Amino acid sequence: MAIFVPHNNVENEESFGQAVNKVLKFYVEHEVKARKAKNFTAAGVEIFKNGEHKVYLDNEVQISIKFKKSKIKPSDQGKLINVDLQEIEDLKWYDKKLNLVDILC
Repeated sequence: MAIFVPHNNVENEESFGQAVNKVLKFYVEHEVKARKAKNFTAAGVEIFKNGEHKVYLDNEVQISIKFKKSKIKPSDQGKLINVDLQEIEDLKWYDKKLNLVDILC
């Protein structure tokens, strides 16, 4: 499940912004220190039912958004776009280290 939270909510500790800050503190900051990374621009955290978790930083994950109606063209790659959440039909992410052969077998 992906959760999108307005940046203002995170800065003001409002609504889901509180949860985002807790995730940053308990999962992301620890992972950044363990990797001896100085900073990051994007982070994703997957928390499993058994309590284990996986942290993705920057380019480790590819996100795929499928729109109800065609919104972007291949030439738009790398450009910023504005998206109304009601325009999204499906949203997935893929771990670039994931070996699909291992999953399918």
